[in-house]
Amino acid sequence: MDYLITVGEALRAFDQARGMKYAVLSLHAATELLLKWPLMRHDWRLVAVPHKGDVICDERAFRAGCCPSIGIGSTLRLLSDTLGIEISRSDRRAIDKLGKSRNKLQHFEMTASVEVVKPQAEKVLVFLLDFVHHHLPGYLDPQDAEHVDEQISIVRSVLHEMETFVETKMQRLRPQLDAGRHPVVECPECGQHAATVDAYNVTTTCLFCHSSWDSEAAAAVYALEILGLSSYEAATEGGDDPVLNCPECDLRTFVRDARLAASADEPQDFCFNCAEQFPDMPLCQNACGTPIDPDTTMCTSCLHIIVGKSDR
Repeated sequence: MDYLITVGEALRAFDQARGMKYAVLSLHAATELLLKWPLMRHDWRLVAVPHKGDVICDERAFRAGCCPSIGIGSTLRLLSDTLGIEISRSDRRAIDKLGKSRNKLQHFEMTASVEVVKPQAEKVLVFLLDFVHHHLPGYLDPQDAEHVDEQISIVRSVLHEMETFVETKMQRLRPQLDAGRHPVVECPECGQHAATVDAYNVTTTCLFCHSSWDSEAAAAVYALEILGLSSYEAATEGGDDPVLNCPECDLRTFVRDARLAASADEPQDFCFNCAEQFPDMPLCQNACGTPIDPDTTMCTSCLHIIVGKSDR
């Protein structure tokens, strides 16, 4: 469990530009190890990657780190199926976003701002502290349990620093966010409810991390990162496209069940171009994918096409 110390020390590097990559990689590695720990103690073969139906190495080789192990996705599934340890959707999202940041930094040599990574890390650390408290004790030897109790205080102190950073900045932004000039949604990049949708400039910009998208990109990335819905998967695997043509401005910027900060508990059909909010709307029965007024059966464009054909 020495990696808990490594995580605590590495995360302090968030205040130093050169420490960013190391901090993200360390936190991601620690998250993966902590999640796998109950499975490894239950049966190490659950974690080892099988080869043609058999485990690729013996236990000694596995303990020595010579055997590849499963990824986080398979780990989460096995925790639920084998040990009954359920990880919430919001926690899965936080882990997934951290993994994406890790991949960008590790494989593509991309950079990430403190404003993007600290909120991501905060959410994962909150999850890890709860996971250690609720699920690890039954899988620790007495000496390991004592060691974890000693070192987890480092993680708590780092979490406090991050919570303070996020809370302080959000408080500073609160007057702008509460002014009501633009609708506010959860930012697909940093996860803070600080992304403003400006209908006049047709952009969505996060006041917290400064990420910005044009209207069509904003709709697509919001559907994917916040709602977990992909237009590509809908097209290749079937299902409803999460991004549709807006009945007001006719651009492909309409997202169902968006959660605006002003009414987070009441999902709204929302357009990331004209910033209009709509009641739950049916789709055009001509299958063009355009939401329509509940009192009609077809969108205006399809109706014009059909009427035009009938006049010929």
